[in-house]
Amino acid sequence: MDVVVPAYNEAFTIAEVVRVLRRVPSVGRVLGVSDGSRDETASRARAAGAEVLELSPNRGKGQAMRTALDYVTS
Repeated sequence: MDVVVPAYNEAFTIAEVVRVLRRVPSVGRVLGVSDGSRDETASRARAAGAEVLELSPNRGKGQAMRTALDYVTS
């Protein structure tokens, strides 16, 4: 099972979220969607082991989820 984590300016917490998800046996890949973040959300998520899509500007959680769905089904 793949997991999508939409995030906006979550540099302080994203790495721990990714690390916890990667330890769950049923989780395949973790896909982070940095939704127009202006901090280090994307780089910290990558460093923790997530694949990361970056949106600019911020488009909202719904569009972040649609972008992730398009990515995993293409």
